Amino acid sequence: MNPSAQEVLKSCVQNLEELVAPELANPHAKSAMMCARMLINHVILRLGQEGDALATDCREKRALFARLAEEGALDPDSAADVTAMLEASEPEYTSIATLTERDEAWKRLTERALSRLGDGEPRARIRRQLAAQITRENACCGPAMDGPMF
Repeated sequence: MNPSAQEVLKSCVQNLEELVAPELANPHAKSAMMCARMLINHVILRLGQEGDALATDCREKRALFARLAEEGALDPDSAADVTAMLEASEPEYTSIATLTERDEAWKRLTERALSRLGDGEPRARIRRQLAAQITRENACCGPAMDGPMF
């Protein structure tokens, strides 16, 4: 989706710094605004790094606990849990940036195909997929806009 979540949050931080902060006279309000800015920056960083960090953490723990179980270093309950965990493979991680690039390529193909297809079932099928995409994207937008604006 465009803009990315990180781009939306960076825009919020920019608005806080350029438009809101200069208007705040109360030191408590300034402090609250700075805390909000720091938390948003924290989320921006997490969006870019958290998935890869979690995937790495899972791989490392899997290897560690497999060795510990193999060595007999764990209590029976923990060893049984390790055995159960090892039966399933770790999920593959794909970054949002990679998925976004791939989705953008599919979107370009969609636009080209629609421009070259006449009316008919293939066009209708592409349009149904686009409707599904819009529904998914709206699920992220509508709830975020609820509530009073001022």
